[in-house]
Order: sequence, then C-alpha cells, then structure tokens
Amino acid sequence: MNRAHNIVRLLNGGLRWHSGWSILLLVLLFMTSMMGQDNANAADPRTKQILEIIFGGERIDPDLLSDGLRAVLPVEQLQQIRDELSQKFGRFLGVIPRGARGEGVALDYEKAVVPVNATVNEAGQLAGLYLQDAIPKARRPDQALTELSALPGEVVYVVYINGKVKYERARNKSLGVGSAFKLLVFGEYLAQINAGKIREEEVVRLQTKWVSPGSGELEKWPTGLPVTLSTLAALMFSQSDNTATTALMEVLGRERLHSTAPLSARPLLTPR
Repeated sequence: MNRAHNIVRLLNGGLRWHSGWSILLLVLLFMTSMMGQDNANAADPRTKQILEIIFGGERIDPDLLSDGLRAVLPVEQLQQIRDELSQKFGRFLGVIPRGARGEGVALDYEKAVVPVNATVNEAGQLAGLYLQDAIPKARRPDQALTELSALPGEVVYVVYINGKVKYERARNKSLGVGSAFKLLVFGEYLAQINAGKIREEEVVRLQTKWVSPGSGELEKWPTGLPVTLSTLAALMFSQSDNTATTALMEVLGRERLHSTAPLSARPLLTPR
C-alpha cells in the first residue's frame, strides 16, 4: 500500500510592491511525496491541464484533488487562495513554462507570474502543490507613474533618461527630505553643546508624548526611564530612531529648530 507523506503550511504573508503597499495574502505552501506519482514539468500536459482547470475555472471540482491532498487542504481553502490571487494579480491567463529549459510551470496573471511546482498521481489528480513568491510583471514607466500619481496625498517626481527629463510631475514643488532632517537636529544638538546650553550627560525621562512609531527601538522602552541626551543623539544618528529624534527635538526646542531649518523643510515636524 502506498503511503502519502503530506506537509502543509498555511502562511499569512505580505507581498510588497514597488509602491510600498503591503497587501495581506494567504499563501499556500504544500509539498507532498507519494510513491508512484509523477513529477510535474512543462512537458507533462496533465500538469498544465489540471492547473488551468483549478485556477481558471469558476469552482474547483473536489475530484481533481487526491484524497491525501484534500485531507490536509480542503477545497474551500484552495478556492480562497485561488480567488485572492486573482483579486491581487488580475485575470488568470493560463499556465506557462518556466526555467531555462522549460522544466517548470507558472501561473500567468495580468500583473504577475506565480512559479509553481506540482505533482500529479497515476489517476491524473493533483497530489502536491507548491506556490512560490509572485514575480510582478514589468510595466512601462508611464503605467507605473500613472498608478503613482493616483496615490493619496501630493505626488512629485522627476524621471531622467540619458540625462534628459522624460517624465515629470510638479518638479519645482519643494518637499521635505524625510529622515535627512535628523542631520539638522544633530547639528543643533552639537551647536547647543558647544554653546554650553546643554550637556551630553544631561538626563531626561522618556515621556509618552515622545513615543513615535517607525524606525528604532526606543519606542519599546518603558516611559519614565532616565536617558542621557548623548544616548538620544546616538540612537537618532545611528539607527534613525524616531522616538529619540522626537525627544531630542523637544529638548532642543522646536521653535529654535524651525528657525534654523531651510524654507523647503518648513514646517519642521517631529516623526510623531
């Protein structure tokens, strides 16, 4: 009697895109080994056919899956995964070969390609499935920029090709420079030390209003903890710690920092 050894892991994973969006997607990782079953490749028409039926049809026929696969992966879960792939990557186009010699297959969607390893048993049923990370399809620059322009907020960009401006949007608009403003904060910190206004060993206690999410570890420290100004400066400069930056800005004086900031960086906001 053949014995099936099935291993299944269902992971909630985030697929990252060029725009920085993080989309929650249920990803299936299922691998199985079964005595007598065939390894799938692009040359096996059964593999292409059964994958196209499963991922391209309206509903999944349970008879398309082996008993071992259905035992660990109910049809409803596979249906959910299939539907979420279509919602994320657009219309399913078919199954295409992959690899230098076409030794594998991939699910082809409008916006991405999903490499897949599959096994088909002697009865022609899907007995094993392994979906790898999706590979976004390359798009024309104008398509990507159109999506970028549709994002909420103010969008500014300049694209140079061979030293010439090819695409632009509000290129003369002055914007902040992200975490680079922390250099200004650090400079003011050194200036006030040299002027004798503050001391490196001066101690402050962390306050709840300073806690700023994002980069750095200080946000995880308990409030009320005594911290030296030199520690705040070191964390801000070495780790781009947002909480340390907010705390140091409050100690140095936000009005003072604002007055020394270039016009393009005003108003000078804290990371919080």
